[in-house]
Amino acid sequence: MLDRGPKTEWNLYLQLLWETGAAQTDAATLKAEDIDWSARTITYFRKKTGTRAQITLSQKLETVLGHLPTLGALFPRISQEDPHTRSKRFYTRTASSPRHLAGRQAPGRSAVNRPIRRVGLSPTSATTFTGCCGAS
Repeated sequence: MLDRGPKTEWNLYLQLLWETGAAQTDAATLKAEDIDWSARTITYFRKKTGTRAQITLSQKLETVLGHLPTLGALFPRISQEDPHTRSKRFYTRTASSPRHLAGRQAPGRSAVNRPIRRVGLSPTSATTFTGCCGAS
């Protein structure tokens, strides 16, 4: 499903987000040392809550991880980005105030859909899978 396109750091980051459901900042700051290959898990502490998160490695997630560094930050460039800069890749700002948005698509949705399409997903399947953006 996410196997299209070159194996760039950004594409691998998007694939890891898709496979894990991790928050952007948590995924961006993952280290190779967070992976326990023998237990087939990734364990880290969430930045927002400080709670421990543990993800079991699926076959697709193992494939993604196989393209990433084996020491240090999994996403060296992305982990150094300001979180706001990183999130702007997903969302665009709009000059419209919320009261002017009645009956219109949420601001930034097209900005979210572009990277989803670029890695070979349909926005509908992505929102259904994640429960994002009002999909049921």
